[in-house]
Amino acid sequence: MALSIINIHVNVNSTSTRFINVLAAILTVAEGTTVLATAFLDDSGNAATVFPVVTNDYYNL
Repeated sequence: MALSIINIHVNVNSTSTRFINVLAAILTVAEGTTVLATAFLDDSGNAATVFPVVTNDYYNL
């Protein structure tokens, strides 16, 4: 059997934006729990207004 060398190039174009919230008290998560986007700061320390809509991705808050 002959040796085959395969060279795969993958280009990934994505950006990452993090949102940070330091809780003042313990957050009890139950069905219907809502935490507003405005309670979070972005990477620059600015208050978030909305979370971006993502496709083929996920939120990690």
